[in-house]
Amino acid sequence: MKRFLLTNEFGLMVLISAIALGFATAAPNFTTPFNLFALTRTTGVNAMIGLAMMAVIVTGGLNLAVGAIGVCAAMSFGWCIEVAGLPWVLAAPCAVALALTLGFVNGWLVVRTGLHSFVITLATMSIFFGSMVFLTHAQSYRSLPAGFSEIG
Repeated sequence: MKRFLLTNEFGLMVLISAIALGFATAAPNFTTPFNLFALTRTTGVNAMIGLAMMAVIVTGGLNLAVGAIGVCAAMSFGWCIEVAGLPWVLAAPCAVALALTLGFVNGWLVVRTGLHSFVITLATMSIFFGSMVFLTHAQSYRSLPAGFSEIG
């Protein structure tokens, strides 16, 4: 137990708890269901990005293209539904497959070229974002089915 109390994780939990308690006492609406829903929704996105980054950072690399790959996956999901006419149950695996492919391209380029992952992922980030802007004419897909929207 003493060893756990001296870890960085325990200190982080104490810090987060103190900040949450401070906000809860200073702002009475902080603990309303809507605010807690909004906070957990935002935290969920950041946690997914953090987990994706963690795998690369642990190996000594850096991946700047995580956001661009997420945009590519989201836009391909919208394209599969709106343009290709796929149901969202099939469009989601297609979007994940594209994200996996783009991540593989990043990893393959880093390993094969020997360049630092910072350089490769900076370049692919620009390529991925630019491709999405070019292919979609900077327009989003808005006709998502109600069944998919209910999941969120």
